[in-house]
Amino acid sequence: MRTLAALTLLLPALCGSPGVTPDRFESLHTLIRPQAGELAWYEEIPWLTSIQEALEKASAEGKPILVWCSADGQPCGAT
Repeated sequence: MRTLAALTLLLPALCGSPGVTPDRFESLHTLIRPQAGELAWYEEIPWLTSIQEALEKASAEGKPILVWCSADGQPCGAT
């Protein structure tokens, strides 16, 4: 939905149209801002930065782990 709103803002500029009117700006701005609970996966999950700690906890609970890697292939938070 945010991608659609962003395209609504950018497409007129690329096509030479006058763009977004001031009265439409507020509704579009509200639409593309993160909504309540949208970042719950990031804010509410107790992420671990130690792979060893994650393996031990996952093993004890019988659960899998998720390794989130950065652009250079290193797990985020690892050095």
